[in-house]
Amino acid sequence: MLTNIFYLGYLSNGNGSPIKAKHEPFIGHKHSIQGKTIYSLTGITWCWYCKENGHAGRIHVTCVKDGEVRLGCYNRTKGWDCSQKSTFLGTYEKQIRAYFDIFRIPDDYQQKILDMQRKLDYNNSKE
Repeated sequence: MLTNIFYLGYLSNGNGSPIKAKHEPFIGHKHSIQGKTIYSLTGITWCWYCKENGHAGRIHVTCVKDGEVRLGCYNRTKGWDCSQKSTFLGTYEKQIRAYFDIFRIPDDYQQKILDMQRKLDYNNSKE
């Protein structure tokens, strides 16, 4: 499970403490909305094969078997022209986790982001 606070719906206040962000958590958690289970990566991933060929192949849960969630291309499950096989959600999460483990925002840019956030907070507090 990804644990970066941004993906959990928080931001750092610049002093190492988390603050609730305006965005909803969108990675690393399983949510239940109106009886539907929504897994991490739901609605934010696309099939590269279909996208390259001009089709909107959204990745979705193809099945849950023995507690293991599999993701696959919507177009393939409909029998359309997609050669990409499904795989486990955990496989994708591990790949993304590896990327975020090495992803860093440069220190000078971190300060710019924090300054912009403070300005937004100040402007929103005046409304």
